[in-house]
Amino acid sequence: FGGGGRFATMFINEGTARLGRSDGLATSATVTVAASANATLDLAGYDQSLAGILKGPGNATVGNSSTSRDATLTLTGSSTYAGTIANAVGAGTRRTHLAIDGGWLRLTGSNPLTGTTTIRNGRLELTTARGLAGSPLRVLSGGTVAGVGGVALEIAALAVESGGLVDLGVGRLSIASGGITVADLVADLVGGRGDGTWNGRTGLVSSAVAAAVAAGDSRSLGWLQNPDGSFLVAQAAPGDANLDGLIDVLDAASLTGSALYDAGQSASWSAGDFNYDGIVDILDVSEAIGTGLFDAGPYSAASLVAVPEPATTAMAALGILGAAVLGGRRRPWARP
Repeated sequence: FGGGGRFATMFINEGTARLGRSDGLATSATVTVAASANATLDLAGYDQSLAGILKGPGNATVGNSSTSRDATLTLTGSSTYAGTIANAVGAGTRRTHLAIDGGWLRLTGSNPLTGTTTIRNGRLELTTARGLAGSPLRVLSGGTVAGVGGVALEIAALAVESGGLVDLGVGRLSIASGGITVADLVADLVGGRGDGTWNGRTGLVSSAVAAAVAAGDSRSLGWLQNPDGSFLVAQAAPGDANLDGLIDVLDAASLTGSALYDAGQSASWSAGDFNYDGIVDILDVSEAIGTGLFDAGPYSAASLVAVPEPATTAMAALGILGAAVLGGRRRPWARP
């Protein structure tokens, strides 16, 4: 295809539709791939803008058969795509890139492309963990990436520019080793945290955390770096240093073991920096105590059951806080 045109809809019933030049199809079109049987939209090394893309009843694939040029598919309208966006099709050896520029795109399947996905002035929704697991995400001003339905997203790399947002909802995010620096990840979290309500205008946010905070619950987004260098970001209560859904002696040991309490040195969430001011001090311990969740079991369930007896909670809180004050820098969370 190389004629462009002005049509609004196109159906690739079966077989392969191959581009012969950039924007070989009408840029105003919404294309249904595999409208009746298995079908492929082959970018063939050319860039193509479309209003939207849909999957028919057959197996639908978008890819690139070129051996010399990458190709970019740009979507400017709104659509849900349940097919596959791949790198190479046929004898191709190059990559496919994806761009969302206006409107929204919901991807409901796993897509093996490794080219960059860029979101500007639009919204990308992912409903499966590996919706774009191999594609570096670049979120520009006005762009939003959202996990849907509590999905635990896996991505290769993340770059969020000023004005871009990544909303984890009730899910979590894993970023592969080398996919982001600690400094950039923390900057994204600080931007999303904003004034503590997690309604920031840039960075990493969570609509679920924002709703919990608005309802009076102490919630946040926490992060940790795994031994293999990858990162995990998840909604958490302040004090849950290891992001296991509990605030208990393991978290106390993590904070104590870091030896950063009142040291004035740069610290991470897992070391006890729960308020994102870059250090571990009494403010972080107070935030953890303020949740009322120490040794209360999984806090996702704690919000559905009665709060522990005040005396029990107070004793636990006083024990932790007393250790923080009396134990100085060495044992801020040691239990009495």
